Amino acid sequence: MKAGVEKSRFRSIGHDDVKKCTDLIRGCDPQPGAWTVFDGNEVQLFDCYIEKSVFDPPGTIAQYSDRPIVGAKNRAIQVRKLCTQGESRKIDAKEFVSTYKVKEGMRFGF
Repeated sequence: MKAGVEKSRFRSIGHDDVKKCTDLIRGCDPQPGAWTVFDGNEVQLFDCYIEKSVFDPPGTIAQYSDRPIVGAKNRAIQVRKLCTQGESRKIDAKEFVSTYKVKEGMRFGF
């Protein structure tokens, strides 16, 4: 964890302005990784882009066929890499979608 950065700060992924969220995710890559919760487990988010054509509620997974696209306050975030609780390696978002049976409408966050 970077000095002076508290883990609790990363809980708000998706609930802030999309630019602020993507800046936070990118700023915490490669370590410590911005984090949120999915299906009760901590998930670190890495490598993301702003998705300008999606407007879903914050934290809601809007599209998942290739990569999860997560609603943020004023747009959406396309997540490219994730690391789940207890794992030591980052996985591609496509693998995450397949492994965790991600469906549209599921949520990241609390």
